[in-house]
Amino acid sequence: MTLSKNWGWKILFSVLLLSGLGWYFSSAQGFSREALLETLFRFGPRALLIALSCVALQNLFMALRIWALFPSGHRISVFSVIHGVFYGQAVNTFVPARAGDFLKAVIFSKASPQPVSLSHSQELLTAAGVIVADKLVDIVALILLIFISGAHRVSQAQLSVPIPSAALWIALGLLTLLVLFVYFFSKQWFHKLAAWWNKFKTGLGGILSPKRALLALAIGVAAWMCEAWALQILCAAQNFKIGFDQSVFLLFVLNLMIAVPISFANLGPFEAALVFGLGQLGAHPVISVAIAAAHHGIQMFALLMLTGLVALIRFFGLNSTSALEKTEFRVRAGDKKKAIDYFESVSGDYDGTVSKGILKIPRERERAAVLELAALDESGASLIDVGCGAGFYSLLAKQAGMKVHSVDMSPGMVKRLEGKVDRAEVADIETINTQIKYDRVVCAGVLDFVMTPERAFLNLCDLLAPGGRLVILCPRKGPGGLFYRIEKFFFGIHINLYTKEWLSQIAGTKGLKLVRYSHPLPTNMALLFTHQ
Repeated sequence: MTLSKNWGWKILFSVLLLSGLGWYFSSAQGFSREALLETLFRFGPRALLIALSCVALQNLFMALRIWALFPSGHRISVFSVIHGVFYGQAVNTFVPARAGDFLKAVIFSKASPQPVSLSHSQELLTAAGVIVADKLVDIVALILLIFISGAHRVSQAQLSVPIPSAALWIALGLLTLLVLFVYFFSKQWFHKLAAWWNKFKTGLGGILSPKRALLALAIGVAAWMCEAWALQILCAAQNFKIGFDQSVFLLFVLNLMIAVPISFANLGPFEAALVFGLGQLGAHPVISVAIAAAHHGIQMFALLMLTGLVALIRFFGLNSTSALEKTEFRVRAGDKKKAIDYFESVSGDYDGTVSKGILKIPRERERAAVLELAALDESGASLIDVGCGAGFYSLLAKQAGMKVHSVDMSPGMVKRLEGKVDRAEVADIETINTQIKYDRVVCAGVLDFVMTPERAFLNLCDLLAPGGRLVILCPRKGPGGLFYRIEKFFFGIHINLYTKEWLSQIAGTKGLKLVRYSHPLPTNMALLFTHQ
């Protein structure tokens, strides 16, 4: 209820403020809506794209800055920080009361290497401390850039607004009275605050480490420089060229006026701040409004674009806070059935479907990688080819004098191999009989579509005889795996993605170790396991 009221007041305030600004510029300054639209269309696509790139880079630097401040014992992955910062900044823009900062703390605490429930505030307080440390570094970085660029001289020449030092003393006095009241009249609460402070202080520790603080400060300066360049580019597009020091001066004015969010998405104060600053530099009111509107629009669009990109990556499972997490295992009964139905439909001419034309080269690379690891040339040794398909590995092994057992979920595939190998049967890797042991176990392109990956992989391990070789070919996490997942998604099929760390850990429970692996394609990996 409170949130909805805040939204209503902020939207109403934004509308009134923008209406007031519009009335002021149309009546007092004497320019028309047509003049403003004409000026806005003067921005070329190239200038807008470069400015957008600068703002996107600024947001990335903001994420790297906060990552650098995490204490070593609580450090999380870079992607988790990017996720928290992009989501948090977007919420800060569109939701009242700096709710995005709280969202950042929640995301960071949930991604912590020592996760806790949200009812337990320890990691949440540590994350809050990191966010406060980041705010301090952000302010210092802007002040440093102001003096490095010479923007302070522009400020002294353009502004004559004294900062009331008395207000600072009053605020400090009120804070002191509050602390004394809590201590003398509620010592129990004071002790709780002290305990919370210890966790909060842990998050602040980044600014006490010279290396981390200096790295964060350098990244912070780079972030501010990106936004300053974006403003310069937009001004140049309107034939109003400003120096870098003047652009930093505009940032100072802008952030001074939007420090406290009083409107929805900072609509009104953002534009008023830039119009005021540009006016101090001699820009025409129409140009000032156009630049302010364009810069604010780019800021909001960049955040929505980056947040959407992170959401897409998370949806398709490119990132995980731990290599051993099982969040990439998304196959359900419907997905598995679709995969089986597809392979059954192409069983009559499987090689013609997957091994000719544009698919021939990647298929040959996959097969070469599996053959190199499997060594299917030991006469008299036994092989089980799990997910045999048309029998490429089975037939090669049979020609080499091996005893071959071929299994597949597609009856059509199995039928093609009957009479050509020692045994061919329809079987499911997730329920296969593991009492018989084999010298070679090959499983290529099957783990993609299993519903219980751990059970399926354990079954493969159980099939291996002492001294034998287990070789699998499966899709892997990463950018390539993401594209593979998207490709299958368009066909209505969810697939599993794996890491060698997860497979190695599961194999270790059966006394196997990862000996070699390779990446035949960006989308997959071939791995060799043997007994320890």
